[in-house]
Amino acid sequence: MQAEKSAIESTEFRNRFRTVLALLLTSIVFALVMPICPQSAKIYAYSITYWIVAVYVLAAIWNRISIDPLSPSIISYVLLFLYSIASAANAGLNGKTIYGDTFSIEVLDKYYIACMFGCTGLGIGFVLSKDRGFNRFLPHFLNKNTNNATFFNRAWPWITLVAISLVPYLKKGFDVTNIQSYGDTAFLSRVLFMQQGADQGIKEYLTYQAPLSLVIVLGILLLFRGKTIAKPIGLAILGLHFTCLFLGGSRTGLAFLACMLLVFINYRVKKIRLSVVVAIACVGVLMINVVSVLRVTSDPSKMVEAATQLATTDNQQALNLANSGELLTGQNLLRLIKGIDNNETNYTYGTSIVSEFLVFIPRGVLSNRPLTRAEDFVDTFYPGVLESGGGYGFFYIMEGYWAYGFAGVLVLMAGYGFLINSFYHWCMSNITSDAVAIIYGLCIYPLAMYSVRSGLILSIKTMFMYVVPLLIIMCLPNLISYFKNRSELQ
Repeated sequence: MQAEKSAIESTEFRNRFRTVLALLLTSIVFALVMPICPQSAKIYAYSITYWIVAVYVLAAIWNRISIDPLSPSIISYVLLFLYSIASAANAGLNGKTIYGDTFSIEVLDKYYIACMFGCTGLGIGFVLSKDRGFNRFLPHFLNKNTNNATFFNRAWPWITLVAISLVPYLKKGFDVTNIQSYGDTAFLSRVLFMQQGADQGIKEYLTYQAPLSLVIVLGILLLFRGKTIAKPIGLAILGLHFTCLFLGGSRTGLAFLACMLLVFINYRVKKIRLSVVVAIACVGVLMINVVSVLRVTSDPSKMVEAATQLATTDNQQALNLANSGELLTGQNLLRLIKGIDNNETNYTYGTSIVSEFLVFIPRGVLSNRPLTRAEDFVDTFYPGVLESGGGYGFFYIMEGYWAYGFAGVLVLMAGYGFLINSFYHWCMSNITSDAVAIIYGLCIYPLAMYSVRSGLILSIKTMFMYVVPLLIIMCLPNLISYFKNRSELQ
């Protein structure tokens, strides 16, 4: 038996080694061919090679089980392609970035190569991660919540108490009568946030962001696990918040809410067919541009007017992914490559990775905390924007490139792919629990979706910010059981 197990493990190791080697060779060949590829064919060469690599990886890791469209491997590959190709298409069409920066053909070649190394790095991480023995391990506090009824009865009383105590702060997330558009508040809110002091971030998190994530969890639990009288309450919570997000033009909030619902429905209510997920994804991509057009106002009548105009006029440019402000975050990589080539900045040789982990420390605790990579990028190449409350996003390929160039992209993306896919395997080993499904929904959004435009390390911090409040709730005593036992004793 032991000899048979060793033979299986040896075969598995050889298969993984061959896959990793094939991925590395493909990227190296691409890097050598791209500079001599005709200009008009570069984007097609990149697209074809990208999906050869992606499909090869997905076939390697999904060869024995059905494809899960909500896995980080699928999500990451789709989003990386959309961001990288939209940015390249727009830059190639206009000859400059959306911020007016020109670039050379050599810079665009390096952009394609860096993105391909990112694709390869993710694949290596996905291939090397696997379903391991510790995936069945559950900490004691989490093990107490694997029973769905127990988790529901522990969660809803505590979340309700938190929500009631913080109503004045949470009101803006559900008050549909007083919504300001994104266009009116985006820059001003950031300026006011900075002016209110270093500890404002902690206050905002404790009074709004953390409890809001709990209230969303409550809405989902009431809708799908509550009794008949509780289901409308859950629907109202989610519906009101969705309305506020949509009218306020919050693409991030809408994506998070949709992710939470899709994950819980898919794993705990009814398996969603791949075709349905693809259709939802297509609608989501289309909504990126639609919300961008509508977010200039929070007036529903004006939104309808803008949407009607968008639908009835021949405005293909507005719906073109190459003109999506959201997906064009990847163009910041072009600016970074140009900046390093022109000695406006230099490779950090790993120091930026170390300093980036300081973002885990709140600025209210460490007031002289270094700027994040995203902030440092804006401060370096667009002076004055950061002070005015602006931000341009941070394409996660930039993190590794700024540290070590192409090698940095490969290593950092491989490590990140290994991390998120290992987490996925752990969740899938325990997905029969509502609690684990909620945890997966809270974590997969920052890890696999938000990360593409915010950076890798910052996304890990964001993940903890989402999930820690729920973990604390899981550690608290079950109030219903406590009062029931106390009543029986009396």
